[in-house]
Amino acid sequence: MLYVNTGTAQLPVWTAVCSSTGHTLNITTELLDARTKCDGDWAIKLPGGIKSWSVDFDALDTSGQTFTPHDLIAWQLENRQFMVRLRSNATGSTGYQGTVMIESSSLSAPVDGWSSINLSVQGTGALTQFVVAP
Repeated sequence: MLYVNTGTAQLPVWTAVCSSTGHTLNITTELLDARTKCDGDWAIKLPGGIKSWSVDFDALDTSGQTFTPHDLIAWQLENRQFMVRLRSNATGSTGYQGTVMIESSSLSAPVDGWSSINLSVQGTGALTQFVVAP
């Protein structure tokens, strides 16, 4: 489930984006080139480069929700940074959180189905893990 902080950094209020139908957490680590003249034709890579992360998520354009993807698009238009949490509802499972900005959004309105919204958010700092409490 995707949650956004609709409170403050000091007093977070984690609000579910209930119209979400799926999300993907992407984490990238830049690997440094460590090849020497004696290594031949094979690349040698070592960790230690810059890490980055992003979240892509899809949602239905539904009414009656406390917080909708349209609210997120409003935040994109304001260039607002905000915190997100990705987690399951299972106690003891691992969740992830961090500060993001919306990189892209798209709205799709087919003639024969539900309207949908796709958003991609880019992490603006460290991604941290936490254990889901009861």
